[in-house]
Amino acid sequence: MVKQQALPEDVAALAVRVDSVSVLFSTFSSAPFGVAVVDRFGRIGSANVAMQTMFGYNDTALLNRPLSTLLPDAIRSDLESTVEDHRLRPRSRTLGQSHVSAVHADGRTFPVAVTLSPVESPGWPGALAIVVDLSPNIELESLFEGAFEAAPYGLVLLDHDGLIVRVNREMSTLVGHAPSAMQDQYISRFVAERFHEDPTIFWGRSFEERSHQPLGSRPDIAVLHADGREIPVEIGVATIAADRATLALVAVNDISERVRLERQLRAANAELEEFSNVASHDLKSPLRGVRDLVEWITEDLGTGAPASVANNLERIRTRVEGMEGLIDELLSYARVGRTAVGYRQIDIADLVTSSLWLAAIPDTFTVTVDADVEPFLASSAPLETVLRNLVSNAAKHNDRPDGSITIRARAVGENCRIEVIDDGPGVPQFAHEKIFRLFQTADEHNADNAGVGLAVCRRLCIAHDATIGVESGPGRGATFVVEWPLVARRGAIDE
Repeated sequence: MVKQQALPEDVAALAVRVDSVSVLFSTFSSAPFGVAVVDRFGRIGSANVAMQTMFGYNDTALLNRPLSTLLPDAIRSDLESTVEDHRLRPRSRTLGQSHVSAVHADGRTFPVAVTLSPVESPGWPGALAIVVDLSPNIELESLFEGAFEAAPYGLVLLDHDGLIVRVNREMSTLVGHAPSAMQDQYISRFVAERFHEDPTIFWGRSFEERSHQPLGSRPDIAVLHADGREIPVEIGVATIAADRATLALVAVNDISERVRLERQLRAANAELEEFSNVASHDLKSPLRGVRDLVEWITEDLGTGAPASVANNLERIRTRVEGMEGLIDELLSYARVGRTAVGYRQIDIADLVTSSLWLAAIPDTFTVTVDADVEPFLASSAPLETVLRNLVSNAAKHNDRPDGSITIRARAVGENCRIEVIDDGPGVPQFAHEKIFRLFQTADEHNADNAGVGLAVCRRLCIAHDATIGVESGPGRGATFVVEWPLVARRGAIDE
């Protein structure tokens, strides 16, 4: 019987080493980050698949390669010193402050985080190297940096106390202070003092509620420029949670131009309101007096009045009625946007029928209605007004005694597309936009057309987020197209 000899000490140590490496490698072989087992001299004993993929080497190429060769020459000695220090004083440590550069097999460099942890293995002091590719994180940080600085509105990062951590160039320009001068300052310093008492301007609530929200109970507040000017802005705040801190991201949008335009619009509306009152009282009252005088003169003359005098009196009466009608149309135009009417489910076919009845189409005309749209929520009065005007125009401007009108309605996307088609003389191409302006018509010789109806239609459409236009070819006929929202949209004015 042959007696089994004991293994030499170095061979036994090697066996222990192999066993230890096998256990470690089997544990980390499927890890999503790079894992390499290195000996006390920093040589790679084994590497997982992620490590091989990360550096572009197979397992054989990495075997016995010093870990330091995976780093650029400039910092290779730092790793070698770290490995040597680790050999003398084994403990977990990270190479570099946060990350270092690594070298791929193709020569390119990329950022990695390298951590060395001691491996407790009898007779074989070594380390486990954990390598994480930071390229995605660095790219995201770079994208954030670029987006933060390139944003077309002011951005501010705040800590829990409302102290400014960082501002972008747009914010710096908005308030007239350098970014370095704003850092570590309270954000309230750059907000107009009268808004400081607003209890909703509490930066801490951003961290408590963790939601995207406007700041302040008003839709706009004002920031202070370095020269003392107040700048109206909209402010929104959102919470950003990072690994080491939670910050508030404040977006500041300069609305100076919007405020200026709103003031101009309010002034214009006030002038229009004043005009409406003048037209209603100071113009219609004298016209009523003229009409009464004409009626009294007609009664006094009786049936014996000369034909020319009776004809002139009738012309005066017709002109007075025309002026009264024009004033009523102007009042309708001026009042668009000031009369509130609720929304309801409407049936477009019923609305077209009602519009036709009110439009008083001649009996000799042929009218076809082709409406196939499910009932939808809308304000019926303005839409009916638009339809009535379009149908009336189609009949009034048709030069045929037996003309035809077709009203077609279909759901197209998010809108109800309504077409009013006639076989009249059509609308010249140059007048397609002109006819929707106040007092503008395609036929300037038609004294009965004041050029107000289509202007009213456009104002009503704009007020309800709808559109109106006209299409006509080189031949006869015109098609007026209205795109009316099938869904009541926020911001539309109820008429």
